[in-house]
Amino acid sequence: MDEKTAIAVHHLTKTYKIFRTPYDRVKEALNPFHRRYSTDFFALSDVSFTVRRGETLGIIGKNGAGKSTLLKIITGVLTPSGGNVEVCGRIASLLELGAGFNPEMSGFENIYLNGTIMGYTREEMEQRVPEIVAFADIGDFLYQPVKTYSSGMFARLAFAVNSNVSPDILIVDEALAVGDVFFQNKCFRKLESLREQGTTVLFVSHDIGSVKQLCTHVLWLEHGRVVMDGEPETVCNHYFNAEIEARNASVEAPRKNERKAAIKESEVVRGRRRIHPLPTKEGDILSDRARILSFEIFDEDGAPTAIMEARKPYDVHVLVEAREDIEQCILGITFTNPKGIDIIGTNTFSVSQGRNFPLHRGEVLDVVFSFVMPPILPGTCVWDTALSEGTQETHRVLTWLHGVSRTDVVNQESNRLGLIDVDASLELSPIPREDIDMEEP
Repeated sequence: MDEKTAIAVHHLTKTYKIFRTPYDRVKEALNPFHRRYSTDFFALSDVSFTVRRGETLGIIGKNGAGKSTLLKIITGVLTPSGGNVEVCGRIASLLELGAGFNPEMSGFENIYLNGTIMGYTREEMEQRVPEIVAFADIGDFLYQPVKTYSSGMFARLAFAVNSNVSPDILIVDEALAVGDVFFQNKCFRKLESLREQGTTVLFVSHDIGSVKQLCTHVLWLEHGRVVMDGEPETVCNHYFNAEIEARNASVEAPRKNERKAAIKESEVVRGRRRIHPLPTKEGDILSDRARILSFEIFDEDGAPTAIMEARKPYDVHVLVEAREDIEQCILGITFTNPKGIDIIGTNTFSVSQGRNFPLHRGEVLDVVFSFVMPPILPGTCVWDTALSEGTQETHRVLTWLHGVSRTDVVNQESNRLGLIDVDASLELSPIPREDIDMEEP
C-alpha cells in the first residue's frame, strides 16, 4: 500500500452459518463425520476497493447490503472470512449508538475513556475537552451516567468525541439520523471541515443528497457485492434507477387477482413508456369514482428521475382515470421533508387561477405540473398526491395517496444554514456609536 492510500480492501469476504433450528447447530458441532446442517450466508463477497488520503467515500445500498459489516471489519470489530484490509492511520468510528461508552460512567468520564482507547494521554485529552464539550452541547447531562441519555444525546457526545480527536480516518454509519436538524447541520459542517483538513471519511447514509454533496466518490453495495464504485453523481443515479425498477417490479396489491385485472384494464402507453397503476398503502383514501394511476417526475431532457437538483426545471406527471363523470375536479401535489414540513404544495385550481377541470367516464388525463426546483436544503423528501371533487373552498377528497414517490434533492450551492437558500444582496453602512441609544438588559 503506497503512502497516499488510507484504506485498501482486497477480496474481502464474510460468511455466517445459518441453521434452521438451534438443534442443527449442536448436531453439526458433534457429528463425527463432519456432516453439515447449515448453509452459508455471504454478508460480503469478494469486495475490493481503495480510499486515498483525504477522500470522502460514501457507501450506499439497501438494508442488509453489507455496509455495516464492511465498516466493522475495517475497524477491527469483526474478522473477515477471507481477504484482508490494510489501514494506515488512526481510526475514529461511529458505528453503533453508545459503542465504546461505559453506561455507568458519566459523559465527561467517557470522553477521557474514549481518548485513552484511541491512544491519547490524559494531558492531550484535556486540551481537546473544551471543544468536545462545546460541540456536544448537552448541558449538565455531561456529568450524568450515559445510561440515562437519549439516543440524541448519545449521538451528540459520540460525534463530538470522535470528530474532535484529530483522527486520520473517521467512519460514520447512520449515526446522525437520530439527531435533530440543528445537530445534523452542525455535524455536516464539521465533516466538511474535516475533509478540508485532509481527514479520510467513510460515510454511510440513506440520504443520497448528502452523499452526493459530501463525498468524492461512492461505493454501491448489494447483497454483499460491489455493484459500482465511482463518481457520486453517476453511482447515485444508477442506484436510484435500480431501486425504483426493483420496487415497481416487486409491489403487489393486497388482492393479487384484482391487481392483475386492474393492470390489464388500465394499462396506459405514453409514447414508448408503459405505465401501471400505483400500489396503495394503509392510510390512503380511495374512491370508486376516480383514481390516480401513476406519478412520475421527468427532468428537462424528458428522462424519468428520482433525483432533483435545485434551480433546475422538472415536470411532474400524474395520470388520473375517471370511472364516472365528475364535473369539477382538483388535483394536488405536496413535497414533504423528513421532518413533516411541506416544502412544495400546489394544485390545479390555484395554478389555473380558479378554474376546475372535468373528468369523463373512461377518460385518462395526464396532469402535468412544471416548475423549477426551489433552492432547498439537500435531503430525501416524499411526494403525496390527491384528487378532490369541488372547488378550493368546498371540496370532497376522492383519492389521497401518501408517499407515492421519494426524491433526493441535490443543492451544490447550499450553505446548510436554513431550509431555503436565498439570493440575498449585501450592503455595509457604518453608523457612529453615538447615534445609537441602547437600553440596558
